[in-house]
Amino acid sequence: MDKLSDTIAAIATPYGEGSIAIIRISGEETINIVSQFFLRPKGNKLKEIESHRLYYGYIIDPISRKKIDEVMLALMKEPNSYTREDVAEISCHGGMAISRTILQLVLSCGARLAEPGEFTRRAFLNGRIDLVQAEGVNETIKAKSEADLGIALGQVEGRLSREIKEIREVLGGLLAHIEASLDFAEEGIDLPPTVNILADIEEALSRIITLIESYDRSKTIREGINLVIVGRPNVGKSSLMNCLLREDRAIVTPIPGTTRDVLAEEIELGGVPLRLKDTAGILEDCRDLIEAEGIRRTKEALEKGDIILLVLDGSQPMDTRDEQVISLVSNKETLAIINKIDLPQKVREEDLIPSFKLERIIPVSAKEGYGIEELKQKIAQLIQALRITPWEGAVLTKLRQREALVKARDRLLGAKRNIESRLPEEIWSIDLKEAIDSLAELLGETYDEEVLDRIFSTFCIGK
Repeated sequence: MDKLSDTIAAIATPYGEGSIAIIRISGEETINIVSQFFLRPKGNKLKEIESHRLYYGYIIDPISRKKIDEVMLALMKEPNSYTREDVAEISCHGGMAISRTILQLVLSCGARLAEPGEFTRRAFLNGRIDLVQAEGVNETIKAKSEADLGIALGQVEGRLSREIKEIREVLGGLLAHIEASLDFAEEGIDLPPTVNILADIEEALSRIITLIESYDRSKTIREGINLVIVGRPNVGKSSLMNCLLREDRAIVTPIPGTTRDVLAEEIELGGVPLRLKDTAGILEDCRDLIEAEGIRRTKEALEKGDIILLVLDGSQPMDTRDEQVISLVSNKETLAIINKIDLPQKVREEDLIPSFKLERIIPVSAKEGYGIEELKQKIAQLIQALRITPWEGAVLTKLRQREALVKARDRLLGAKRNIESRLPEEIWSIDLKEAIDSLAELLGETYDEEVLDRIFSTFCIGK
């Protein structure tokens, strides 16, 4: 039996207690199913009521006629709904028992439980959205920061899809002209000049390469920037982390070596997620096995760090341990933090200028909170310098999208080489067609059921 002919249902809100829960139903039998247990005070039949309105009523047991809950019903008749099918959404009280009872009632009246992402899959299969937009729906739900959300919403709105379609239009027009010149040469339809063909291919290549490059940048925004705090023991690394988090996450004591492992927390700065890591203090000669493992993990975190906060104790003279840490971060994007400026100072900013630019040196007091806002501003500036900031253009968010565009790029490069080598049009027109096919695959105009299963299996059931 075709699954699309089924009417499906699921709880669309997170499980647990809350003010409301929503049960979503979609399919051709939606109105008939809901009519069995939804009772309006005025008694109007659901088939007669207006679409896209909220209706007050009760959920009743169709056999005993006992009231189960007082609810609001939203009815959206096809084709003007999320799935382009008849859709009903029941807003009930948010207890787990109530929402599950109503869902079981819906299922007993003829619906089946939706699979993960099946509502959005139907929206795609029924032509309301393309596959890129469907992936954007999931990215919107999973967004962890303002920047991440902006990228996902742009994808849902069709920003990436429009860019792909524009590229395909350029290539499709070119291919149509070439095929016409091959099929109707005797009627005087000539091949476009080579320079024009190459110009169109170069334009498409440039736009595709820009999109491919956007993948790594968007991945960093989605997954977060690794911000690693390092320094010798007892310089105030954990205090600085707590200050940035505005909570006591890391244990702080006067005893050197209190932190023996890498502690990780997430914060958001300038709309970009930061994975903040507090590390064990680095020692020159460590014979304690636990401390040695902590230092090994610190060095591992340093390797993966995008931005390093090197912390120095301004109340103590610098020593060889500080110099050792400075040497470890010499090839990284680093801010030098002179901590404990609330105490008499033994370290001056000038002392660090041989290793760091003046604008990369920030005096702070993690204990008193002095200089923390300036430090955040410096981190934000460094994020901008690394080009890890949100932007308005089309962006790739999934590896599948990148792979499809890499195939299109390679086919276009092949077409360009074949044209420049003066090979027959029949050969390089095949490259053009395969590039266009890759773009169609990206949009989901051609697809494999296994690919769809893989994409929609990552969705929640109610979406």
